[in-house]
Amino acid sequence: MGDRPIRLRLTVRRFRCVNRECSRRIFAERFPHLAPVYGRRTHAQRMALVDFGLELGGSAGARLAARRGVVGGR
Repeated sequence: MGDRPIRLRLTVRRFRCVNRECSRRIFAERFPHLAPVYGRRTHAQRMALVDFGLELGGSAGARLAARRGVVGGR
């Protein structure tokens, strides 16, 4: 992995609620140790972007992050 972009594909189990009063009928398995709910980045990617942003600031942090292969805006 390192400096190479990868695409992570997960097989997610889906569960159905049999309670008719439940507002959600279908639930999906979550992976909280890998990525946040509805997240588009892993925890490691998010922390790398935070570090670049805090150390360098907006545009400079975005440029360094892009060179390191972590895509993000300023």
